[in-house]
Amino acid sequence: MKLVTLNVDLKINGPILSRDSSPQLAGVDSPMFRTLHRPEWLAETPVGQPGAHSAETYALPFSHIKGRLKWAIAELFGGDKAVDGDKAVELFGDKSPAATADDPWRGRVGVSDFYGPGTEGSAVSLDDSMLVNVAIDHERKAVKKGAVHIIENAFPTGSTAALSGQFYFFAADRDEGKQVCEELEQGLRWTANYGALRTVGFGRVASIETKMDVIDIPEPVVAGGEEFLDLTLHFRDPFCIAKRRISDNTFESSEVVPGGAIKGAIASMLNAIFGRGLNTKIDGSLPGAWAILGKNFSRLRILHAEPSPKGGPREQTMPLSLVLVDKKSLFDAAAVTSPFLLRGMAPKFSVDWKDDEKDFANNFMKKVKPKFELRVRTAIDVNSWRAAEHELFAYQVILPGILEWRTALDLSRVDKDDRAGVTACLKSLFSVGLYGIGKTKARASVTPSDHSPVEAQLNPGDPRTWFVTLQTPALLASFHDGAIGMDTDAMAKAYADAWSDLSNKALKLKRYYSHESLAGGGYIKKRFRTADAYNPFLLTDAGSVFVLESEVGGKEDVPALLTKWMKYGLPLPKKVKQAYGEAWDRNPYLPENGYGEIAVNLFYDAAPKPPDNDLTLIESPPWWSAMETRNDNIVSGGIA
Repeated sequence: MKLVTLNVDLKINGPILSRDSSPQLAGVDSPMFRTLHRPEWLAETPVGQPGAHSAETYALPFSHIKGRLKWAIAELFGGDKAVDGDKAVELFGDKSPAATADDPWRGRVGVSDFYGPGTEGSAVSLDDSMLVNVAIDHERKAVKKGAVHIIENAFPTGSTAALSGQFYFFAADRDEGKQVCEELEQGLRWTANYGALRTVGFGRVASIETKMDVIDIPEPVVAGGEEFLDLTLHFRDPFCIAKRRISDNTFESSEVVPGGAIKGAIASMLNAIFGRGLNTKIDGSLPGAWAILGKNFSRLRILHAEPSPKGGPREQTMPLSLVLVDKKSLFDAAAVTSPFLLRGMAPKFSVDWKDDEKDFANNFMKKVKPKFELRVRTAIDVNSWRAAEHELFAYQVILPGILEWRTALDLSRVDKDDRAGVTACLKSLFSVGLYGIGKTKARASVTPSDHSPVEAQLNPGDPRTWFVTLQTPALLASFHDGAIGMDTDAMAKAYADAWSDLSNKALKLKRYYSHESLAGGGYIKKRFRTADAYNPFLLTDAGSVFVLESEVGGKEDVPALLTKWMKYGLPLPKKVKQAYGEAWDRNPYLPENGYGEIAVNLFYDAAPKPPDNDLTLIESPPWWSAMETRNDNIVSGGIA
């Protein structure tokens, strides 16, 4: 079992153009693609820091390299792209076949961006810095009006750009890895040009040098079997974890990496390592010592990975009960027991914050915000060699910089006798890193560490009152509860029923601040709900706050129950199980995928309860008993 990396050094004669989709240079129609990311494997250059303009580097994006190589290998090795087993599709994947349930057709080879530290040859002068193209009016035989095209001439004629990148994949042994590297190298040498304007001489390849590195994946060594394991991810590549889309061709990335995405990357790695189909179910059929991991794979719970400062603790999600005052201070309204005015004005919740107010709140709460890039690409028509119609798409990619993403692995659902074996398998995998994360198939190194225990702390002001903040989205209600169209009466009852059910009637909901969203569409329907009528998942979003009160004479030990939820995640309420099921292949929003993580009595020194002298309490109107005080789609309420 090998991890194989093919290091490639390309030298390309100028001029070169790979269009940048961000507005880099005023008045320039086609600037050269730049990125702020600088990978650690380019040891001769410093790692770029997000936001540092001086760290910008010219590059060829991974999607372009992948597309050019896919074409070259299809030409060299032939085959019908619609047939499974075609060499180009085997290596680089393809669209989901039309007749399937959107099953991904993944390739086995990942590709990095190709980074260029500078130019060799003649230096760039001011006269060389731009190229001007014009279109000709064929009737007038003169320049067409408004048809001037300004191109950044980053690598002028006579210069040579040195670009470095990597291909990476798993192989059974060194011979198999060598064979795949030879196929990739043939594709590289078959490709004469890179970038745009190739038919007029741009981007001609001058030379190619390759070097294969092979790392053994160690066999599992069974030692102690931990119940929890903290993990720190250091991303090596920009990544895109696509959020729910608001358009068909734009993939906006979440800053948080869901546990399900990490679990999916582990599954893809296992299938690739053992030469199985990349969509094969992970189960006890894994070979040898790995079978114990396959048998218990669905029982693993992986928390969402949160961006955190280097060496810092895992960050908490900002509660939706925060209100902003005069762009100067934040207060937490969760402890206020009735509708109120703050300094004579209606409280301003996060749904009403403008961009500068969001930035202020994030800085005030010391929240880290990763940098991102927007990359706009297009598919190429194989017949015309031009941009395909209706195939423009955009990725928003997160630039990791020096940030870390912190998560934890929960093995409490795994039988105690199996934990040591499962832990050994996972540590063996993590020794080479995590591969295939998100839309860009990014890589991350993984550092395991001892777990920090959690325990529900009593509220010093009122030991019977509990403030529960969702750290990740959770399934607490469904449309079967009648919670349709943000009907607040139905939502209030659904939430009250959910907390009563989960706590065995030991907790009563007093008020809440929540944000709901729907997860559905064709992908969810085809992948998870094929046999059912269309029924989107109703998610209560991260940051939602629920104020609960211990019932007098309740049967449960409430502090112990809340501590259990903090450690192992919220279970699904009975009505949610009936509506959506609890099998991994029918419901992607399970606790095992990191959903339903909570924090209890999360008090911030930076955002205290509003001072009493700043509050004007409003007499509860009749509809307060129905738990309704609306601020757009933020809902807060209380039960009379």
